[in-house]
Amino acid sequence: SFQLAMSPDEKTLAVAYRDVLKLSLVDMASNAVVKTIEVGKPPAGEFKGVMMKHPYWSPDGKFVYVADAVNKAIVKVDVVQGAVAKVLNIDGTNHYLHPSPDGKLLYAVNEKRGGGASLTLIDAATDAIVKDLAVPLAEGEKGLGHHGAFTRDGRHFLYCNEGGQTVSVLDTAKQAWAKTIRTGKGPGHAALSPDGSQFFVVHHNDGVVTVIDAARLEAVKNIRIGDGDKQAHAAWFTPDGKF
Repeated sequence: SFQLAMSPDEKTLAVAYRDVLKLSLVDMASNAVVKTIEVGKPPAGEFKGVMMKHPYWSPDGKFVYVADAVNKAIVKVDVVQGAVAKVLNIDGTNHYLHPSPDGKLLYAVNEKRGGGASLTLIDAATDAIVKDLAVPLAEGEKGLGHHGAFTRDGRHFLYCNEGGQTVSVLDTAKQAWAKTIRTGKGPGHAALSPDGSQFFVVHHNDGVVTVIDAARLEAVKNIRIGDGDKQAHAAWFTPDGKF
């Protein structure tokens, strides 16, 4: 097992795997696996890398989306039927799905696509791909999309490229890149403060947390948290928002 996601009603746990293309559903009342579903064609030979990434539940709890890195697709699984409902071919490796604030779109942060990275916008009602946006890369950067975050008003989406030193900002209305913010090395998670005023960007390959002003969309400070190249991951705010 590798990545987990709880259903909206907290009754079922979705389990994705590192080395097999299967999705298991665990009933939280009985602590028993109730279904295990094949989600894709296994590789013909050795597959280097993680086969699946984060599961994502539809808000109604009827479907789970998983990333199939082997076949370069996002797979939609019908939980009731215990079967694949749809395969969205993205010609790349998806890492995470973020629903838009209004619930109309899914923002697929892709690790790789061609020689770079991309953000795929998916219609949440029809699963149709609305737009695929290549992520702008600075000289020397590699494409390795990880996670992202919306501003409080939903007007902008911040895309973290773990393969470089930048966060790309998308204008959600225009569905176009608005600017690029330079940060530390390997930005992975942009955590919005409880008051919505700042993003704290956690890096995979640096000992700093970059603070971004959410209104101006500019980096205002790097906070040193360690020496050398550290690998940090997600972040958590205290309930009062002070730490």
